[in-house]
Amino acid sequence: MGKPIESRVQQAVDELKEAIASFSAFYELPDTREHPPAAPREEIDALAKAIGRPLPPSFEAFLAIQDGFQEVDGHADILSASDIARRNQSGPDDVRADVARRVTGVQAENIVVIGC
Repeated sequence: MGKPIESRVQQAVDELKEAIASFSAFYELPDTREHPPAAPREEIDALAKAIGRPLPPSFEAFLAIQDGFQEVDGHADILSASDIARRNQSGPDDVRADVARRVTGVQAENIVVIGC
């Protein structure tokens, strides 16, 4: 049997951080990203409740390692557990309806926004 999901996600996060550091060093760019600590278990559970479904095991493992990732690809952020919950509930911060309008055949309640 392979490594547990938590180990594989930790390895992926570590490798991504190393790749970003190498890129920044090569181009002599400052890397000002902050790497937050793990999301509290209560926030992970609250997120699953807010979206009405269990989190994928890999994403739950990610949040248990690091609560979000600033500029994961140089532009977009993976939001924290609490920010994801807030942006996926009905109200002024709910962006799902806007996404659903742009994607044919997808209903807002079937979308979970994790980044911006």
